[in-house]
Amino acid sequence: MGKTTTAIITLILRKNKTLSSGMHPIMLRVAYYGRKEISTGCSCSLSDWDSQQEIVKNKKFPNQAQINKIITDLKQNVVNLKMDFEIKKIPYTAEKLLKEGVEERVNVNSLDVYQFIENILKKKDKYNTRKTYEVSLNLLKRYSNKKSLLFSEITPEFCNDFGKFMKNERKMTDGSIRTCFSKVSAIFNMAIDEEIILPQLFPFRKFKYFNIYKKSNRKIAISNGQMYAIHGLYAEMSNCGKSVSDLEQRSTELHAMAIYLFGWLANGLALVDIAKIKSDMVKNVTIKNKEYYKIQTDRTKTHVEVDILIEKDIYAESIIPHMLKNAALRDGYLFPILQNAKHDYKYDTEKELSLGVEAAGQMINRKLRRVVIKVNERIVKFNEEKNNQIEKYNNRFKNQSGFEKTEKEVCSELLPLNLTFYSMRHTFATSASKNGVHPSKLATMMGRSPAGIFGYVDSLMSDDEMAEAKTGMFY
Repeated sequence: MGKTTTAIITLILRKNKTLSSGMHPIMLRVAYYGRKEISTGCSCSLSDWDSQQEIVKNKKFPNQAQINKIITDLKQNVVNLKMDFEIKKIPYTAEKLLKEGVEERVNVNSLDVYQFIENILKKKDKYNTRKTYEVSLNLLKRYSNKKSLLFSEITPEFCNDFGKFMKNERKMTDGSIRTCFSKVSAIFNMAIDEEIILPQLFPFRKFKYFNIYKKSNRKIAISNGQMYAIHGLYAEMSNCGKSVSDLEQRSTELHAMAIYLFGWLANGLALVDIAKIKSDMVKNVTIKNKEYYKIQTDRTKTHVEVDILIEKDIYAESIIPHMLKNAALRDGYLFPILQNAKHDYKYDTEKELSLGVEAAGQMINRKLRRVVIKVNERIVKFNEEKNNQIEKYNNRFKNQSGFEKTEKEVCSELLPLNLTFYSMRHTFATSASKNGVHPSKLATMMGRSPAGIFGYVDSLMSDDEMAEAKTGMFY
């Protein structure tokens, strides 16, 4: 191309390059003492491109209006910059126009979802948050099987097929699929907020993933009676604290029960927050002639400060004093959750801490499964003994007037086999709610955000409780 006195700026379809989708990239070209091009991040097929108008002409092409808006805005940025340079008599080159008119004003790479997520990951400091975005990124890459994926390509149809891929090929649960889609939705919202894409590109107005992939079963919460049954086994194994050699070993059932029961007593405190409690944080206080342990800490997840009061009853006294006794051997930590066999605490980064808590939680959950079996065996045995006593008593008087045989008691308090450590938190919240604790006060006790506590409390209700609550509402 010959020399020109002014830059010629055009949008062209690169016909000699075919993407994995079978389409051709739309390029922004500047001709001025040579020729430079940059990708707009958009593409279309040859038959859909209008080379005269420099737009996608097929109105049925996915996101046609949005793509045309993106590419014409990019072109106009460069045109405006060229005019500004010429008015001010500032020399420019084709490369300078593209760099300052496109790259520095609109990050073309940000139109690529993969690149946008990578940029998000650089800003996220929480390991678990980074992890969920990384999982979503890897799933998108596996499904699309493309080196790059544009926002405009994630349509409601794409999402529908992507969901089927996760469900059928990756064998993911509905809850995990919802989590992935929620991250993709968040990515779109961030891109819209940063004015990288138009709101019309948001695919979840039409694709209602939360209606397709339902939440997992309601949160597991057990009754206080079942908690007492766990403590019964704990007391039997530890002899109420007189034999606690296994209590400080992370791989034991006794340790798992101690942590589980302590969390319940401590307002449902999460494992990561229990892990950072030190002995000097545990104070003795007297309130209205009652003795309590008081612990002041903050939630790792919400950064909300919480004051925890634990009454010095049989449950607290069978755990806390014994853990305080040898805390010095664990650098002052109340429980050996994150310490290794040598009692060293070595977690310098948030990632290491998160992985350490995750590993500890998995160990506790494995031990809890064995605890559940043992507790259930004790419950069944207790019921059988009690039923036998009732039956013998009834048989003595079955032929005498005024006495009727009593039905055997049914063992309805067996622990669920899928009990996990986190059910302890839901158990505390359920018990507090049933005892009339207002949700706003419950939020303070649990270190939760007040804005989300009502939905959380609602999610703890069983179907029977919801049915009972609605009985007679409309009569």
